[in-house]
Amino acid sequence: MVRIFVLVCGIVATLALVPVLVVTIALLASAYYAWAVGCLVLLIGSAVVIEITWHSSNGFEMTSTNAAQTLHAPTTLFLAVLLPVGTITLFGGVMDGYVSFRASCLAYLVYVAPAILLLIKRARKLTPGDWLFLRWAWLPIMVSFAPLLIRLYHASRLN
Repeated sequence: MVRIFVLVCGIVATLALVPVLVVTIALLASAYYAWAVGCLVLLIGSAVVIEITWHSSNGFEMTSTNAAQTLHAPTTLFLAVLLPVGTITLFGGVMDGYVSFRASCLAYLVYVAPAILLLIKRARKLTPGDWLFLRWAWLPIMVSFAPLLIRLYHASRLN
């Protein structure tokens, strides 16, 4: 019964992550910081719930063996590629002359460059910290860089 509850919480947190991220970036770009703090708390809570759900389904095993890396790969692919691409796609629908879309694409590239370097350097034996970076580093990068780039675009009138 507890496993089902944890699984349902993980699914809800995963589904809530992208819309809350889009709202957070929009609030930070518009300088509504009081509301953005609540969204940031929801983002952190969603990430923690997703990690707890994933680790509870795998028995909280944090080793760096080949079997553990095989288990990490699909989750990391989903969290590091599909969720950010979903976020960028949602920004493509915002009617602001693709300013938010361009800003989120550039912010995601800030994550992709070190992630590719990490995979090139230590592709065979990634540590648990490397897996954590690959799964979640895109979230604070998107939250910090996308609103900054949106404000820079609006300030310089490049949109």
